[in-house]
Amino acid sequence: MTNQEQMPEKTIELAPARQAPPLRQSTPPADTPAMLIRHYFWVVRRRWWVLLLLVALASGATYWWSKRITPLYESTASIDLDFQAPAGVVGDESRQLLSNNTEQFLQTQLRLLTSDSVLRPVAQRFNLIPPDPTAESGRPSVRMADRAVNLPGLSVSRPGNTQVILVTYRSTDPVQAADIANSIASSYIEHTYRLRFQSAVNVSSFMEKQIEELKQKMDRSGAALASYEAALQMVNPEDATTMFSSRLLQLNTELTNAQIERVRKEAAYNAVKNGSLESAQASPQGESARRLAERLDEARQKFEILKTSQGSRHPEYQRAAAEVAQLEKSIEASRQGILKRVESEFREAVQRESMLAAAVASAKAEMDASNKRLLEYQNLKREADSDKRLYEQLVQRIKEGGINAGFQNNLVRLADPARPNPVPVSPNTRNNVLVAALLALFLGVAGLIAVDAMDNTVRDPEVVSRSLGTDVVGSLPLVRANRGWLSLLPAGSSNGTSVSHAALGSFEEAICSLRNSILLAERGRIKSLLFTSAGPGEGKTTTAAHIAAASARAGRKTLLIDADLRRPSLSHIFEYEQSAPGLADVIARGLDWRSLLVRNPSVSGLDILAAGSRSARRAGALGNHLPRILDEASDYDLVVIDSTPILSFPEPIEIASMVDGIVIVTRAGQTDRRAVAAIMQTLRRLGAHVVGVVVNAITGDLNSRYAFQGYAGKYYRVYHPAGNS
Repeated sequence: MTNQEQMPEKTIELAPARQAPPLRQSTPPADTPAMLIRHYFWVVRRRWWVLLLLVALASGATYWWSKRITPLYESTASIDLDFQAPAGVVGDESRQLLSNNTEQFLQTQLRLLTSDSVLRPVAQRFNLIPPDPTAESGRPSVRMADRAVNLPGLSVSRPGNTQVILVTYRSTDPVQAADIANSIASSYIEHTYRLRFQSAVNVSSFMEKQIEELKQKMDRSGAALASYEAALQMVNPEDATTMFSSRLLQLNTELTNAQIERVRKEAAYNAVKNGSLESAQASPQGESARRLAERLDEARQKFEILKTSQGSRHPEYQRAAAEVAQLEKSIEASRQGILKRVESEFREAVQRESMLAAAVASAKAEMDASNKRLLEYQNLKREADSDKRLYEQLVQRIKEGGINAGFQNNLVRLADPARPNPVPVSPNTRNNVLVAALLALFLGVAGLIAVDAMDNTVRDPEVVSRSLGTDVVGSLPLVRANRGWLSLLPAGSSNGTSVSHAALGSFEEAICSLRNSILLAERGRIKSLLFTSAGPGEGKTTTAAHIAAASARAGRKTLLIDADLRRPSLSHIFEYEQSAPGLADVIARGLDWRSLLVRNPSVSGLDILAAGSRSARRAGALGNHLPRILDEASDYDLVVIDSTPILSFPEPIEIASMVDGIVIVTRAGQTDRRAVAAIMQTLRRLGAHVVGVVVNAITGDLNSRYAFQGYAGKYYRVYHPAGNS
């Protein structure tokens, strides 16, 4: 800017230089999901025209394609499966339901609907079988007519929780679509009937073949039963077995009673044989003995009385003694008679028991023989009855099968025939265009985000700070000039650049912010500052020049050294002769650098040491002379050095070891972050103090968070109307 049009600025007073520990560089926090969403939204908004063009092209192409393809019409026939309908008219089939496993049966029917047996009659009727492509080639192959029929336009489905099967067919002719759907449903119903009829016929044929053999077997078993009955000379062996059982039971009862009687008689015999008179009296035959015993007791009592009152010679005494003796002989004779009678009864009981035991054994033998004959009889009778019953059931089944085979029940019925639909179902132009637009939008957004994610250039200062582990000390907006160099003068000055006042003002404000960020943060510990970049054209010279001018305007005595001896550019900004002597002459001829200083009248307090003539050899000797110049420039508050790109030439690495701080200038959308990372690694290995990174040429098109030019433009339109300084 000129002295007349220069904006007033407040002089910044800095604290005296002092030694301070290096400042620790803080790492910004990672992007939150909300920040990422806002960034992605900005990426999409920045390229909205790409998305709009992609959606328009996709929608237009889809609309054109939808209008050119042949429309398809769809018709649907409904088939109802009645699980409660009986499988037949008579017999067990009349009481048998369709299936217990409904889901499995329905899946079977769905598969059956698309089988070749159902589709082939329909395909032949409507000529849907394609021609054989191998017919003319002569290659051995299966003929097209013999291959399984598959109708591409057919779809079979079952709505959930229903017993209805939907047969849907698509065709270019709506009437043909309805006819084919109905024909497939009818072919399926006829096919199920044919399957059931053929199954019944096969069963009947098999049973008819078996019935003759079964009849012969029935005749043989009946004849064997009759012959056995004739041999036994009985009508029913079961009655004989019952009779033998009753007889054996009766004999067993009598034998048991005889055994009990024999035991009782034996006990009485033993008691009488070995016992006293009392034992004989206790027997059934002891009644007379009991009477004799009573008379004997009476006689003895009488005798005892007479014995005490009469003498032994008394006739009454002798008569009583004789009576007692007679009675004792009678009782003994009675006991012997009782013993004989008890023994006789015991012998009879033993004989009767033996006879009954022999009769029981004989009855058991007859019973066993009868049971054996009965078992043989029952086996023959059971076999004969079984053969007869099986024969009768087989005859009944044959009759029922013949009746049921001709019965076409309502297990499968056409519930709702298909009707022609005049509205095509494909293509659905509206849906196709909508899907294409949404798909194009999705792919476009994904592509933009992918391209943004793969972009390794410096754009976002926060991303740079986080990925490189260093501070971003400032961001400069993009200001375009016709000659490519941003002059210190405002619009309309003699340098010929065409830059608006607002644009230049926003850049200068960003420069002042960068100056404060560097100098105030370091608190006077930086006396010399190197500006470098990864490559050419990234704005390091312009940034160094404007920082030096801003420092001088702040009241600090500033020296600006053009150390780019290969391509000096400060002369374009400060408008002095490029051939003016400078640093190259100091190196080559040993001139005093103070005598070669250039001063710009628009910026007071700023001295410039030009580069001089270009020379790669003198640039190599820069490290031998620059330390002396920095030591002699101790009277300056700040020395700003503009050098060559650090990745292209060795001079910046030498200068970096001499200065107090280094500022790396990057260009948004151009500088690769990997190149800046390589610079940082090199400088850290040298132990150089990197003040931070400057992101230059920031635009709202490259970054969503920084829009200095827009804000500054609004500011200058309000507070600096046209014509005012």
